[in-house]
Amino acid sequence: MMILRYLYVFILIFFLSGCALLNLKTNETDLSKKWTISVCGKDIKVTPQSNPILLYQNMIRCIEYHQYNHAVMLFSLAGTYSYFDFYRMSQGVNAHFHNRLLKNAMQLLDQEQKNIFEAHLNRILTNELSLTKICSQVKKIGMPMYIQNYMNANQVFDIDIDSTKNWENALKGYLHCRM
Repeated sequence: MMILRYLYVFILIFFLSGCALLNLKTNETDLSKKWTISVCGKDIKVTPQSNPILLYQNMIRCIEYHQYNHAVMLFSLAGTYSYFDFYRMSQGVNAHFHNRLLKNAMQLLDQEQKNIFEAHLNRILTNELSLTKICSQVKKIGMPMYIQNYMNANQVFDIDIDSTKNWENALKGYLHCRM
């Protein structure tokens, strides 16, 4: 009985602390693969159709609930997606658009929340093993499968001639993943 009590406490602490890097669950029976993370009782669906604005909103939710490892994963995916989008947009789009998206999202946090998240972000993304896991998870989710109209009010898009190359450039250029 005592062992069960300790086990229960350990599991509760584990889930509330966000100590584990994000493990994605996939629904292989659905034609459009979906990955789900649970954040304080709410399931967040992460798919190739999730645009950076939605991903950054969910990142903020994770930070507010102290789920920093989930937030780092969403940060990584949102940044990689917006970096990818820049390469498939018309030339009139600012190259630092993804930085503005992040800045807008981070304005919703107080300074202490920003500092804590930044420390987690640096710890995870500067550790080669952790970065490799993040890269693997971003690759598993895959390249964006949405129209990036959130970036261009005029809806002027270039034809994405080589999306695979653009995806590799985003993984290497933004996340610094090994290919």
